Amino acid sequence: MSQAFRDHYASDGPAGYYQRHAADYRNPHQPAVQVAIAHALTHWSTPTRPDGIDFSEVFDLAAGGGEATLALWQLRPEVRVQACDPYTAQLYERQTGLPCASTSFEDLATGRAVLPASRCIVCSCALHLAGESWLPGLCLALAQCARDLLVITPLTRPEIRPEWGWQAMQAVTCTAQGRSVRLRWYRSTLAPAASSDSVGGDSNQSQFL
Repeated sequence: MSQAFRDHYASDGPAGYYQRHAADYRNPHQPAVQVAIAHALTHWSTPTRPDGIDFSEVFDLAAGGGEATLALWQLRPEVRVQACDPYTAQLYERQTGLPCASTSFEDLATGRAVLPASRCIVCSCALHLAGESWLPGLCLALAQCARDLLVITPLTRPEIRPEWGWQAMQAVTCTAQGRSVRLRWYRSTLAPAASSDSVGGDSNQSQFL
C-alpha cells in the first residue's frame, strides 16, 4: 500500500477509516475513475466491438460514493445499476438516488450473500482492500454472477488469477488531474448463476438485499 494510502487510513486501517468517514468520504481518484469508465464504454463495450462488455445491467461493487455509477450515467444514462458497500451505503444513496446494500467482500466470499446476476460488475478503488484470504473465494463468487468484471485500482494489486474464474482481457492506465488508476477487464470462465432472462429480476434481487 502506498504511503498516501497509509496516511489516509492511519492506525485504524481501511475499515476504521471508512467507518469514520462514511458520510463525507471523497475519492481523490474520482477524475481518473471517470476517464477509466469513459475508456471502457468507448473502446470495450458493445456495440463498439462484437465481443465487448454489455453495460445494460451493472453491479457497482464496494460502490463508495457512487463515483463509478455517476460516471456510467454521464455517458449511458439508461444503464441499470445495483450497488453495495459495507461502509458508505448511505452516502451512495444520497449521491445517486439508488438503494445500496451493506454487503461486504467477506459476505460474498463466504456465501453469506449472493450478488444478483448482472451483465458486468464494476469495482472501483476497492478490490485491493480485500483480504488475501477472502480474495479467491470472492473472485469465484463474482465469476458466477456476471460475464465481465472491470477493476479500477490506483495500485498494482489485486492480482486476479485464472484459477479464480476470470480471464484477463485488456488493461490500460488512465490519468486525470495528476492521479492515475489502472483499468483492467476480466471475463468470467464460469457459467453465470442465473440465466440472462432473469438479470435484474426481483427473484435475484431478493437473494441479496
